[in-house]
Amino acid sequence: MANIDRAATLALRSLRFSVSGVASGYAVALDGPPSGTRPPSRAVPLTLLVSSTSTLKTDVAVEVSADPGFGVLVYSNTLTDREDGIHSVTVSGLVDQTLYYWRARAAETGTAGWSAWTPAWSFTPDLSAGKAFGYVSENVGASPVPDPDAAWYVDENVGFVATPSGVGFGYNVVNVGVMVTLSGLGFGYAHYGDASTNPPAPQIWFLLPAAGRSGDGIKIYCFGVGDLVGTYSGSVELDYGGTIGWVSVPVTSWQTFPPGPDAYTALRKLDPSTGYIDMQHSIVEIVIPDGAVPPGYPLRIRTVTP
Repeated sequence: MANIDRAATLALRSLRFSVSGVASGYAVALDGPPSGTRPPSRAVPLTLLVSSTSTLKTDVAVEVSADPGFGVLVYSNTLTDREDGIHSVTVSGLVDQTLYYWRARAAETGTAGWSAWTPAWSFTPDLSAGKAFGYVSENVGASPVPDPDAAWYVDENVGFVATPSGVGFGYNVVNVGVMVTLSGLGFGYAHYGDASTNPPAPQIWFLLPAAGRSGDGIKIYCFGVGDLVGTYSGSVELDYGGTIGWVSVPVTSWQTFPPGPDAYTALRKLDPSTGYIDMQHSIVEIVIPDGAVPPGYPLRIRTVTP
């Protein structure tokens, strides 16, 4: 059993296996960082545990060297008038990735009765400590912001837009989610699978002219409406809105034009400003009805089974 006969608060620290430098009741032990660690800094705090059996205070000498024999010192300091307990010093200006040794000894304040040096501990400043290469596997909706100083690898499964740091290295594997931005001057063709005898869904490409007044003629450049108006009982309708809804308008011409010699080559053209088209297409002409007012009406072509 151990008795503590002082009226004081005692903090029991974790056990460390270190032999203290002891002189006539004045002792010092190395406390941290633990020997062999790699602090991520060129300024490293060193802590020591001072204890004595006297009411007098303690002087503590500390040495740091890259030489295990301490032939050349990079730091030497004496802490004076120290109470029992934990004390620290910070050694700065150290060289990254260099192995250093440190030790301490104790004496009664103001005397030269130094204890033997403690066994030396070591540490290595390592500015790369704590930096890692990250691998992120994401399934849905995430937007990581990687460390600009680290390399990173992202494997994405669904709908992801990554913005890597400009000074980092990025590798993205995207499984799904493709965004296609079509040119406003282009025209799309769709392949619907197996052939069918059902009436096709008309594709309106453009109108020429694009607008007009009552009584003006409008040409509808389109595809999939049938060679003649009677092929699929085709009709053109305008949406007057309200309770009137869609209303048929007179058709003055309904023609289909075969593909030209350049229709299947890189020289093919489709010019909505002049109406020149190399590919197969149809032109349906209508007359704007009397009483039409700005800004105009939605237009559609309907095909039904003959």
